[in-house]
Amino acid sequence: MRINRKINYPIKEELSMIKFSISKEPVEHNEDGCPWYDTKEGIEKSLTSLAGLNHLIRARRVAGYQRDERMNEFFIFGRFSLDTCGNCSKAHGYVPKDEMPEIPDVMTRDDFWAYIKEHSKRGEKTMVSFAMGSEIPDDNILCPYCGKSWEANNCHNTVPIRSTEVYLLDEFVGKTLGEVKAAYAAKTDATYFMQSDILVRNDKNINLSLRYPDSEKDWERRIVVNEHGWLSERESVTDEYVVQEDDEGYFNVWKYFHSDCHLKSVADDPEFLGKDGHFKNLAGAAYADVVIKKELKDAGIEIVKGNRTNSEVPFTLSGKLGTFKLVRAWTYWMIDCIMPLEAAKEMYENEVGAKFVRVAGHCGCPPPEEWALPCADDLKKGLDNLGVESATYGELADILNSGKIDAPRFVQSYHIDTMPGLKLFVETARKHALA
Repeated sequence: MRINRKINYPIKEELSMIKFSISKEPVEHNEDGCPWYDTKEGIEKSLTSLAGLNHLIRARRVAGYQRDERMNEFFIFGRFSLDTCGNCSKAHGYVPKDEMPEIPDVMTRDDFWAYIKEHSKRGEKTMVSFAMGSEIPDDNILCPYCGKSWEANNCHNTVPIRSTEVYLLDEFVGKTLGEVKAAYAAKTDATYFMQSDILVRNDKNINLSLRYPDSEKDWERRIVVNEHGWLSERESVTDEYVVQEDDEGYFNVWKYFHSDCHLKSVADDPEFLGKDGHFKNLAGAAYADVVIKKELKDAGIEIVKGNRTNSEVPFTLSGKLGTFKLVRAWTYWMIDCIMPLEAAKEMYENEVGAKFVRVAGHCGCPPPEEWALPCADDLKKGLDNLGVESATYGELADILNSGKIDAPRFVQSYHIDTMPGLKLFVETARKHALA
């Protein structure tokens, strides 16, 4: 049973400390006398199965973190880096295997970078970035969407979704915490693990007496012994702890989806396109393209494929409406356009347009007359004729709305917050032969 309680505590205890080398000179590759996990041959044998790959990663981590071994550096599958300290990192952005399908499965550091240099496009400097953490699932884990597992050759195809959950432990009353951990470790829908600084809670553990009643510091005198009833290893809770009635356990839960399955699961979400007609927040969303494609298709806008961006919304798709360019931001669409003032005023007269089709992205939703300008040449000519050398937007609006400069005016950008607003923009553009 899951308790609806979320607590912001650190996750993945073993990653709370990251070990790395700051040596300026790379160590020469030398496999003489090295254990199997630090030789090319041993690593190649490990890559025949996902279980073998995970065994390799764990062996190197134990060697680096627990025994302080300094290892050789390898690159595997053209996607992962095995560094000298015991970390396994995953390539992001430019992935060598995607660009160079024939790259060998196991390469030493020098061979890897020589291969990248040799096979990169002529004159192109290639940068490969690796992010800490492999995102490789344990070999018993199944995708929550399709129920299928991974193999070594497709273990890169994951979207990890991490959360923290509090579960009621009634079924384990009388059993040890070690048995609880073992039961959750055997689950296949996700990786479940506990952490030493927050393990179990019970209302019986709450103690509101003051921890430092005689302290001279005011803030210390307000600290109580145990406000929420959580126990950790600091309170001598070990794997031998016997679960009590009404105990709750704190778990980190890591689910792994195949990338396509994750996109489908997002599309199945009732709030796929956001709440109350407002666009969904896509900041940092790996599935951004799925939502973008759906929104553009629903609005009748041409879809344009490009390179993946490094912006707050990681997309490859944008929109094109005539000469207008549409780019998705967090919770709205940004449009670069040349919208005639008359068409802009027509949209603003519509309640949807006035609230959700925001001229110049202005949060105050001003009328288009305040931001519509002539083209640069007409504006300069008009201001020169009036002897005006500089003016604020407000001053320009007053000049233009007074009719002192007689030239066509245009709104040059919009932010649109809802699908009805986007459809209104498309309808208006086509009505005025702009798309």
